[in-house]
Amino acid sequence: MALCIDYKPLQEQLKPEDPWTKEETMELPISEQEEQLLLKQQTGKIGEKPLPNDMTENERPFSCNTCGKLFKTKDGLKQHIKVHTGEKPFLCSICSKRFTSKATLTYHIRNHTSEKPHECKYCGKGFSSKTALDRHIQIHTGEKLFSCTICGKSFTEYGHLNSHMTTHSDEKPFSCKSCGKTFKRTDSLKEHSRIHTGEKNHKCLSCGKSFLKKCYLERHIRTHTAGVTN
Repeated sequence: MALCIDYKPLQEQLKPEDPWTKEETMELPISEQEEQLLLKQQTGKIGEKPLPNDMTENERPFSCNTCGKLFKTKDGLKQHIKVHTGEKPFLCSICSKRFTSKATLTYHIRNHTSEKPHECKYCGKGFSSKTALDRHIQIHTGEKLFSCTICGKSFTEYGHLNSHMTTHSDEKPFSCKSCGKTFKRTDSLKEHSRIHTGEKNHKCLSCGKSFLKKCYLERHIRTHTAGVTN
């Protein structure tokens, strides 16, 4: 059985991976997948961020009726509730995409304008948000600030830790609306949903043929690269 792996374009197969290029695709925390991850982060108990050392639960008096998560301010609670209701009141005037908060809309608009006001002090690279800059700086410092409380493995991003924590649990909170099958991760659910929709997002750049899964594309690519040698 072929393994599902992330596949690079055919013309880049023999090039070493550039971590800066990879990071560019992760810069803005506002993609559909990351918004789904935000929901999991804010409602899930697994991998939940600990309270700062100087903050007690008594200092977070506002509780979400849906998931029980506590907040320091009423505005923080109101913002959080949107991840349950799906409300996205902030509209991009350029492409009409909607967002749950003004901050994520601001980051998104910078994607249209190419504005990158946050500069790395080590290399000068610019970023649209401070969050993206902080993630990037870890490339230079080697820091992995998010550690698994079960096995001790550390990660550079909370989202990666949160995904890792699912390996320690049998919980499958993400359910397919078409057939009811459940999944541990949103990306797995999204991949599965294409079985019902017939969507084929994985396209071969050599011949244009499209596939349902990355592993199918990877297997197909071998027909083009069988004669390629290092």
